[in-house]
Amino acid sequence: MATVLKRLPPGLIAAALAGAVCVAGASPTSQIVGGGVIQIQAAPWTVFVQQQAGSTRFLCTGSVVDASHILTAAHCVYDDNGNLATPAQITIKAGVSNFSASSPTDVEQDRTVTEIRVHPGYTWSAKPVPDDVAVLTLPSPLDLSNPATQAIALPAPGSTFPAGVAIGVAGFGRQTPTVQTSGPLSWMTGTTDPQGDCGTAADQGLIDSNAILVCASSPTSAVCNGDSGSGLVTTTTPPILVGVTSAGGIGCDVGSRGVFTYTGAPEILSFIQGNDHPPTAPRVTDSTTLDVTWDPPLVAGTTLTCTSGGWPAGTTLAYSFVDTASNQVLASGPHSTFRIPPADVGATVDCEIAVSNAGGTTLEETQATSKVKAAPQVRIESIAPVTAVRGKDVTIAVTLRSPAGLFGKFGVCVVPAKPIGGRVCSSVHNDHGVAGAFPFHLRFKVKQTSPLVTTHVEVDAVAGLSTARAKALVHVTRG
Repeated sequence: MATVLKRLPPGLIAAALAGAVCVAGASPTSQIVGGGVIQIQAAPWTVFVQQQAGSTRFLCTGSVVDASHILTAAHCVYDDNGNLATPAQITIKAGVSNFSASSPTDVEQDRTVTEIRVHPGYTWSAKPVPDDVAVLTLPSPLDLSNPATQAIALPAPGSTFPAGVAIGVAGFGRQTPTVQTSGPLSWMTGTTDPQGDCGTAADQGLIDSNAILVCASSPTSAVCNGDSGSGLVTTTTPPILVGVTSAGGIGCDVGSRGVFTYTGAPEILSFIQGNDHPPTAPRVTDSTTLDVTWDPPLVAGTTLTCTSGGWPAGTTLAYSFVDTASNQVLASGPHSTFRIPPADVGATVDCEIAVSNAGGTTLEETQATSKVKAAPQVRIESIAPVTAVRGKDVTIAVTLRSPAGLFGKFGVCVVPAKPIGGRVCSSVHNDHGVAGAFPFHLRFKVKQTSPLVTTHVEVDAVAGLSTARAKALVHVTRG
């Protein structure tokens, strides 16, 4: 399902997004669309985040990463004009199942904020943008000894990107896109997408920053206004925080994708852990090039070459050639070339490039090729008869007639019967698969004891993936 993404401009309640909810007065918003209401003990890392700007409140969600720090979305600490809030304007509530009405099982802990750290790569915008994370420092530690408030684990350094992983999100956002309710905590489950797959209509600036993003969706629910900053967690035991809610589909349509800042990316993880100058993961820019090329025609035996440039210094590239229909990886590694085998006739192939540096790994892919056709057939032209003399050398002239699209070794072997002489071969290379005539002169010595016969000599030829066979007429004499 294609997703059109939007971050909610504060104050535009009618627009739908997983962005900060701006509300005047005391009316709160509600849960995840399509989610189920839960008690805080089911997601005890979840906190309610509020920014008070005059008579306007901006409502978000956050995650406890340790007793003194809350992780949320960067856009949650700005107002609708792009002004960064002061720490005094931000408060959090931990241990609550409803931010406006405590449950008897809640263990509420309220805190102001003493410091706001925004990722240095984040630039406020009304649209979704990368690096959408902020860390809030609390004046006194939270009590993490009760089941209503617990820290969530971050990914270990070097963790594998969570593609196709079962996940959950707990947030204080809306349950109905246009209806504001009493603010209970809600839970949804879903599955993450492969890296870089976020719907064809998603904001291109986000797709091109896929080293630091993970997308996920659920067939029955969606993130919505007020869920910004909530944690995308694995459903493992214990759960791992793999993302921070950044954006969602316009209208909060059930099944629409959510976009989450990927906490496992070294750039993001390093920032969360205190580095104010984290390494920047590779990004696609206007100077980035990406292509897959070949010498036509595109047939089995053709070599595909994947090229990419315009990346920052210090990046390394790895290549994967993928059958786009089956999503099967045909070859992968540091080599940028791939020779198409006969088994892949009918496939369309693209090249996926993993570009890595200290900040993370970005995946980009080329356009797919057209369908791979079967290799054409080589032909042996008519061979002129020869007369051979016992004990002397004889030469058989063989010409291969090759169409375009046969690549690699072109060879011919002449195989006389054993009483006449020994096998002899010759070869050349046609690396560019050009069409043409390829002459060979095969010389062998006729045995002194050869019978005096007129016989056919086997001629075997190979041209890339094509083979051919013929016979040459040889008349053996005494001389």
